[in-house]
This record gives sequence, structure tokens and C-alpha cells, in this order.
Amino acid sequence: MVGFELSHDAVAYARQNWSSCDFVQGAVRPDAPLINGPFDVILCQEFYPFTRTAAASDHAQWLELVRRNLTAEGVGIITVSSANTQCINSTFSILQKQFSLRRVHFAAPRLARYLPISLSRAAGSLLRRVRPHWARSIYLVRKNP
Repeated sequence: MVGFELSHDAVAYARQNWSSCDFVQGAVRPDAPLINGPFDVILCQEFYPFTRTAAASDHAQWLELVRRNLTAEGVGIITVSSANTQCINSTFSILQKQFSLRRVHFAAPRLARYLPISLSRAAGSLLRRVRPHWARSIYLVRKNP
């Protein structure tokens, strides 16, 4: 397992608590390969290039990085708050076909931990419409759709 993180403190904490994993301190750039790849799973949780902009071109650049660094059967998982409109939530329809993106919704973790996964998914679909802060949008991208 490899984790990439910009924060020195976060990497030091991670290395101290998860010695069986490799943690790389530094910025990830869309034009550079990820070291130690390709990967079976790439998880991007509230990863800034997907959460602080509504620019489809930026999202496409980062989705291509994820796809390029996956194994043949690998999957990229991107999670964002369903309430965030300055993120991949706003560009999904533009990028869906190009990247064979799949989107699912789940209840936010503070609710989901009390629910079976099927109920969390049903609740997430409903909550994103009525209480988006209580839902998470999860995007899946594969190397070979």
C-alpha cells in the first residue's frame, strides 16, 4: 500500500501508525506518473483537484492520471460531499462518457455506519436531493471500462 500526502505532519503520523504501508510526502501532479504504480485501487477522498473547481478540463486531467496509474482490472474511487457544487458533482454529465464514470450515492459516514450498505445507498440517493450534506457522491473510474 502506498499513500500520497502533501502534509509533513500527516505523513509522519501515518508512518508511525501504519508501518506496513509506504507514505510519500509531496504533491501529486497530473502530468507525472505516480511512483510504485500501477495500482489496483486509487482512493481520492475530498482530493482538492476534484473538490475545489467546477472545471471539467481540470477534472479530465486528473481522471486521466488516475486511469493511467491503474492496473488492467484496477478501479479509481473518488468521494466528495453531495452538497459540494464546486467539484466533480457539477461536471459528471460532461465527463461520464469519456471516462465511463459511474456515480453512486451513500449516506454520509456518520449515518452510514449504522446502516446496511444497501440501505445506506438508498438513503444516499434520497438525501442528496433533500439534505445533500448528509450524503456522499462516489465516482468510479476503471482503466478498462
